[in-house]
Amino acid sequence: MNVENADHLARVRRVFHAANEYRMAIVVHMHANVDHHRPYGTREAKIFLEQLLPEAPDVVVQIAHLAGSGGYADPETDAALFCVCESSRKAHSSDRDQPSALWERRRDRQQLAEGRATAMA
Repeated sequence: MNVENADHLARVRRVFHAANEYRMAIVVHMHANVDHHRPYGTREAKIFLEQLLPEAPDVVVQIAHLAGSGGYADPETDAALFCVCESSRKAHSSDRDQPSALWERRRDRQQLAEGRATAMA
């Protein structure tokens, strides 16, 4: 899939959304096909983080191979992995005065789950 192709992106967004609705974990090969020499790096990682990941806020999304394609020796993989790690760091930072939207969704789900557990007790 090419994240810069709007049709490809829309199709994968639907898959992420459906996986979320059915509570199915997702394993992502962000740089799965090196044979087609598609662009890969920070830009593509940001598209994944900003346009695909929000479709699955309630399930685990695992990024395989350190965001690479099986090996780990190229600057594009470093750039994509850094982008993913930085996003995760920001989402889980200890600064709760201005939480990110991702943190707010997770906090809301946690509070909902705690409320359900309290109601059942």
